Amino acid sequence: MNSKRADRAFLLTIFLAATGLAAGQAMATPPATLDPAIDACAQCQMSVKDSGFAAQAIADDGRVYWFDDVGCLFAYLAGDTSIKIAARYVQDEQTRKWQALEKAFFVQSKEVATPMGYGIHAFASKAAAAGFAKSRRDGAKVLALGDLAVSPAGGMKM
Repeated sequence: MNSKRADRAFLLTIFLAATGLAAGQAMATPPATLDPAIDACAQCQMSVKDSGFAAQAIADDGRVYWFDDVGCLFAYLAGDTSIKIAARYVQDEQTRKWQALEKAFFVQSKEVATPMGYGIHAFASKAAAAGFAKSRRDGAKVLALGDLAVSPAGGMKM
């Protein structure tokens, strides 16, 4: 093997190791299993129900931070920047299945209450979010993650 080939192979190995693509490593941390009998919100300490409003953040060390409201997840992570997060999930409001936060679609609406009043509703599909938004009378729209307006003190900015 000539030196250019060896250099390329070495750089490719470094890249694969750094991105987690080497040796068949999983690309994502899977969602944890909620136990409503014992899991409490890391932000407000309320119990977390399997109601379609829950969220979770999984740290690099495997610790799971539960949230009873999607807004609590944002408020908590905005306040504690020392946690290294491996994955964040929200529950689809209709199916109650876990969806990666970055892939979810959101609707902010005061019309349908959420556990802590943030009014953030998460959906796995844009069509489901659009259907929910259309049925609201408060002008709710489908939003991407970066478009959400959340106040760390609780509630929404509208």
